[in-house]
Amino acid sequence: MKQATSRIHIAILGSGKGSNAHAIINAAKTNDVAYEVSVIITTRPDSGIAEVGRGQGIPVEVLSADTAENGDQITRIADDYSIELLVLSGFMRMLPTSVIQHLHGQVINIHPALLPAYGGKGMYGRKVHQAVLNAGETVTGVTIHWVTEEYDAGAIIVQETIDILGLRTAEEIEGRVKSVEHSLYPRVINEMALRLEESKN
Repeated sequence: MKQATSRIHIAILGSGKGSNAHAIINAAKTNDVAYEVSVIITTRPDSGIAEVGRGQGIPVEVLSADTAENGDQITRIADDYSIELLVLSGFMRMLPTSVIQHLHGQVINIHPALLPAYGGKGMYGRKVHQAVLNAGETVTGVTIHWVTEEYDAGAIIVQETIDILGLRTAEEIEGRVKSVEHSLYPRVINEMALRLEESKN
């Protein structure tokens, strides 16, 4: 990774197990990167991603169960922590347009397939891998993309193809895809943080 002179504040928003969050945080702690994880935002206080944040000493903010309030909550949190890049990781809800606009479009997501294939509402996690398996695909992949007002429809930032020939279960596919996600996401976040930092100078 390129060396950083200062760090961009990022927030990770999710509700799952938090394995990508852990990889992103770990990269920030073990490498000279251009970002720091300032806050974890989650929909459930008992989620895996919340436990990851607490275990790493990172503040955890829990959104209200009333989804109508989430937009205002996320923008407030973003301002409180001076967030410049919002990173989605296992966030299962549609992100309010107000948040995307407030962060000037600096919101990204990771999807466990080669979009536009196997994307859209309801396509997340192991459901994606099962669909890939059912279709008899021999390759799948990872997509990192900009977040818009439509599920998985934002411009693609990067994709990486993964060979799954011979894998027989959705769990096996998930494991192979996760291993790629855990290296790709921190690297892309760092590259974006470097560009954000350079744009200030």
